[in-house]
Amino acid sequence: MAYTLYYGRSCGGIPSKTITWDENGTKDCSVWSGVTCDNRTGHVIGLDLTCSSLKGVIHSNSSLFFLRHLQSLILSYNDFWGSTISSEFGKLTHLVHLEIFESGFSGYFPPEFSYLSELVSLGLSSNDELILDTFTLKRIFSNLTSLEEHYLFQVDMTSVEPVSLMNLSSSMTSLTLDFCNLQGNLPDNIFYRWPNLEKVSLEANENLTGFLTKTNWSSPLKYLDLSFTEFLIDLPYLTESIKSLETLRLSSCKILGWNPTLLLNLTQMTSLDFSFNNFGGQVPWSFLNLKHLTYLGFQFNNFTGQLPDINAHNSSQISFSSDSSKNQSLGPLPLYLERISLDGNLLDGKIPHWIYSLQLLQILTLSDNQFTGQIDEFNSRSLKELDLSHNKLHGPIPRSIFQQVNLTWLDLSSNNLSGVVGLDEFSRLQNLISLPTILMVNSQFHHHP
Repeated sequence: MAYTLYYGRSCGGIPSKTITWDENGTKDCSVWSGVTCDNRTGHVIGLDLTCSSLKGVIHSNSSLFFLRHLQSLILSYNDFWGSTISSEFGKLTHLVHLEIFESGFSGYFPPEFSYLSELVSLGLSSNDELILDTFTLKRIFSNLTSLEEHYLFQVDMTSVEPVSLMNLSSSMTSLTLDFCNLQGNLPDNIFYRWPNLEKVSLEANENLTGFLTKTNWSSPLKYLDLSFTEFLIDLPYLTESIKSLETLRLSSCKILGWNPTLLLNLTQMTSLDFSFNNFGGQVPWSFLNLKHLTYLGFQFNNFTGQLPDINAHNSSQISFSSDSSKNQSLGPLPLYLERISLDGNLLDGKIPHWIYSLQLLQILTLSDNQFTGQIDEFNSRSLKELDLSHNKLHGPIPRSIFQQVNLTWLDLSSNNLSGVVGLDEFSRLQNLISLPTILMVNSQFHHHP
């Protein structure tokens, strides 16, 4: 049975799974939502109570800990504030998959987790309320020799010595320790301990240092996120040695040897983020794998110039060209782009028409630049976030913006927009959770009730 850790999902009004347990008056747990039973023995082997609106403290004598045959336990997105990660979890020795995201657990990570020797995937998150120290980490992970997926988010690891991560299983395929306040130096050779490693994410451990040494990278790494750490990144070595990368996120890192031509080595790239790195020159469109790119993040650098326009050489091929008179091809139209974030640069000129034609685009943030011209109509209805604020845009607000039914964030402030729009237009955007003062900062913009 394969398991995958999921984090960041939304319950979105999902009804509690426990509601159905007594609907038919049956005690047959195999028909209960979220419950999986062994067909032969009848034992409960799986319990998924994600988004079940459960509240209260899970005490050490809870009936949960009598389900000794459990192989999979998911308690994510409930409200167990005041509960600790009880040492009784250590009695569930057949667990293969354990996932508890955003459910309010607090206190110290119990060393009894070391009894879960069959665990393959572990996912936990807290708001720095759950604490893991070096002693407990060493004890736990020296025994979890089958662990492949390890995800901790906002677990307080302030006192953990980074070298102790060497105790993690050599079978590790995915390691995520985001926002965990890891401090100190990560050993240079640590990543080579895991030959099957496909994902590393150490985002926002701002006092964590390290260096990717110039040694042959043996693992098939696909995902690397060292954003907002003190890692030294030898970019020429990285792009030459790890060509299997599909996601590379290096926001606010100490990047050595930046040269946009190095991006040509990353032929599998689908997601790229180099935000907050003080890069200059033009956005390196011609060196990107635009054919498969879904996420492009270059926020808060010093990129200048205009975004490329589309140049159609013939009916069968569409290419970019930064200067259509020179007919310079910069690659195929990025049909799969879902996010473009270029805020906080020095870009100017018009927003090119090809951006408005992207059918899968969900997030477009171009704020704090010097874009001019009018905002065109969007051809799709896929937008979730749109931020074009603090530019020099003028003209009316396109009607297509009010047809973006999934839009949660809209900011067009600090431009020179004009025209008339009814407040009922905004009422169509029922998922909108943020609408800055658009009526106040566009002096020629009017509204009617």
